[in-house]
Amino acid sequence: MEPEEDELRALPRHERARLYAAGPATNMLLAVLFAVVFSSVMLAAVTPVHDGVGIVAFTQGASPAQTAGMQAYTVITSVNNTEIHSYADFRNEMSKTVAGQNLTVVAFDPTTSASKPYHVTLVAEAGTGRPLIGIYAIDVSTDYYHPLTNPDRFNGVPGAVLSYISLPFQGRAPIDDPAIRFYRIGGPFAALPAPLFWVLVNTAYWLFWLNVMLGATNALPAVPLDGGYIFKDGIEALLSRVRKGIPTAQRDRIVRGVSMSFAFLILGLVLWQFIGPRI
Repeated sequence: MEPEEDELRALPRHERARLYAAGPATNMLLAVLFAVVFSSVMLAAVTPVHDGVGIVAFTQGASPAQTAGMQAYTVITSVNNTEIHSYADFRNEMSKTVAGQNLTVVAFDPTTSASKPYHVTLVAEAGTGRPLIGIYAIDVSTDYYHPLTNPDRFNGVPGAVLSYISLPFQGRAPIDDPAIRFYRIGGPFAALPAPLFWVLVNTAYWLFWLNVMLGATNALPAVPLDGGYIFKDGIEALLSRVRKGIPTAQRDRIVRGVSMSFAFLILGLVLWQFIGPRI
């Protein structure tokens, strides 16, 4: 909807601010709603098949894990009698190893619900000599999808929120194959066909993400975005207080100049994301 500019200018500043803020606020409220549906309703019904690290695939060439008989889509639950609950645990345990070392690795198979030990001999990575087990692995924890239930894992609430918004850049959204192989669906959602359930889950997350992006973009201090008009009114109010008696034409010229400067600054920052890496 395009409001009538003359009618808006006749309103008090705080009334205009409320009107302009309605758009971004609506997006943010919708984002919170879809986040609750995604995290507290749908993902609450999802649990890992087992704590640990899921094997997605094996490295090309001679993979020590594959040579030892380990299977893809199983979950590593123990390394040398040390329980593995997360990817951090796995990396910590692997950091203690050396090339040529024999490891006892226990893996849980979701298809049989049984655990089996494997004896893996690590090899040295060409060029670096690092010990390699030869797998591509993921953390099967669902904490990433409701990080506020365990914010310490993400270095506090700000880190948890940032992690949640950046799921697409972490490769965790959409949630699809092979990640879904490591999860079980419980509660009332278990009655749904699994493919349909995951479509609904991913739809809820993307509706959250799109509303956050739209709301945040619309709140930027750049005309013609709503945030730009709020910012413009704020600059105008500040000038009226700091420089009382300033002529209206001069005040409007300053406000317009500051607003345009911020708009071009934001545009430049956006373009730099595409141009900068190529320079």
